[in-house]
Amino acid sequence: MSCFRRDGLGFYAGDWFPVALVISLLILLCVAWLRRIFEFLKRKRDTDESEDESEKEYWRIHGG
Repeated sequence: MSCFRRDGLGFYAGDWFPVALVISLLILLCVAWLRRIFEFLKRKRDTDESEDESEKEYWRIHGG
């Protein structure tokens, strides 16, 4: 009897595996994509020497 090979809801559990796999992959891709966008938009700190010197001067004056 085929009803014993199906779970209680009347469908094969294996029928949902590809759908769950695709949804999981899409979620992972969206998370990776969002992380790359936020990394790109995040303001990078300048490594210019003049700014480095001004920061040293700031801390020399204000202590620290």
